[in-house]
Amino acid sequence: MKFIKKTFYYYLNRTYNVARYIHRYDCKKVLDIGCGTGELAKYIDENVKLWGLDIKPIQHKRYNFTKHDLNDPFPFPSGFFDCVVANAVLEHIPDFTNVL
Repeated sequence: MKFIKKTFYYYLNRTYNVARYIHRYDCKKVLDIGCGTGELAKYIDENVKLWGLDIKPIQHKRYNFTKHDLNDPFPFPSGFFDCVVANAVLEHIPDFTNVL
């Protein structure tokens, strides 16, 4: 249980830090790759539009969600987003160089 708590708080801290960078660079359109449950939305201003990609669908009022396998090409035009984030995602993808 101690490990789970520590891991959870570590993840939340990373999510908070990602949000700080989004605000610092004044991003208005953000793609959250591997958005999971949409935790990032808790730390992002309402005027920032969020798009989420994940293999499992989510229902979140802040996200424009697309169910997507990251091994496939992204369904958005190049340059569409101000910021693209992937928090705790790449380690789950066997060949993550295609995603980058």
